Amino acid sequence: MKKNIHTLLNLINYHCISCQIEYQNYSTAKEDKKVNTCANCNPAYKGKASTEIRIGKAEKFHQRQQKAHEKAQERKK
Repeated sequence: MKKNIHTLLNLINYHCISCQIEYQNYSTAKEDKKVNTCANCNPAYKGKASTEIRIGKAEKFHQRQQKAHEKAQERKK
């Protein structure tokens, strides 16, 4: 293996601006970083956003199907 070709990983602090949590992780950066949202405060990581979107889409689909069914019933009369 070649020596001295890999970047060095530094242990840095990440500071979340939204939820005010600090955590450490390895990175090639040399100084601490500020992030807007982290895994703790982002709804996509918590599973809340994806389920709400799916439920809303399913409800809209069922409403369209019901309207189409009602129109078909009116045409038969």
